[in-house]
Amino acid sequence: MPDAAADARIRLLSLPRGGQTPTQAALIDAARGEVVVLTDAETRYAEGCLAAMAEAFRDPRVDGVTGRIEWRGESATTTSTQEGLYWRYERRVRELESRAGLLTAVTGALFALRRSAYRPVPANASMDHLLPLYVAETGRLVMYVPGAVATDRPISGLREQFRNRTRTATRGIRANLSMAGRLAPWRYPGAALAIWSHKLLRWATPWFIVGAALGGWSLGGVYLVAPLTVLAGALTAGAAHVAIGAGRRPPRIVAFARSFAVVNLAFALGWINVLRGREIERWHRAEWGARG
Repeated sequence: MPDAAADARIRLLSLPRGGQTPTQAALIDAARGEVVVLTDAETRYAEGCLAAMAEAFRDPRVDGVTGRIEWRGESATTTSTQEGLYWRYERRVRELESRAGLLTAVTGALFALRRSAYRPVPANASMDHLLPLYVAETGRLVMYVPGAVATDRPISGLREQFRNRTRTATRGIRANLSMAGRLAPWRYPGAALAIWSHKLLRWATPWFIVGAALGGWSLGGVYLVAPLTVLAGALTAGAAHVAIGAGRRPPRIVAFARSFAVVNLAFALGWINVLRGREIERWHRAEWGARG
């Protein structure tokens, strides 16, 4: 195997801790190739992953490419199992949006971009949220390539799941709201549909739940089914949390209620962070050994 230190194509950049987005910007500025690939420290690319992504760029309309993330040890904990279920759903949605030319969501750990399509991203936003939207604004395409496979460690602990989803929602909501006017439905109907249906309305789910519960409670009668359903869901989530804390694995539907509650609490906190102007530029990741 050749010595990497002797390869002139490989350069090491020593950068101060300044947050994910400024670091990525510095790396893109230093890059010299036509295509830049963004990834994470825990991500491992399968054989042929980069080749599959490169193949997509043969289409001159394509400015961005994302691939398929799979989780190592997905079934290790109840939380990681639920994360895996969510990502199978997410991959399917992205595949359908990609086929329709509507994709605006990518995985930051597995994202390739033409350097000519790069535009600076604010430090308080994520490149994987904004760069696909910048591509859509130019009328170009972002593609999902299922054959470009990489693996990553799953989120195994409940606290880490909450922190991760809060961070993602906070930065994602801010990024998509900042582009919602520029990608107005009368100018960019496909991109607007993807932004609102796939992203903003999903992140707004907790407020829809609260609205349905309050509306049903105020109307009474048959409409009480809404608040009662929310109460039943909360009790089920609590029971799942107690069972998992005691070292037991509850049925999948019960565990799902716990994960659904945690994720939507994180989404709600994301909106609150945006409204309060709180910025999350650095990510202090918890230990991967957290269980639950």
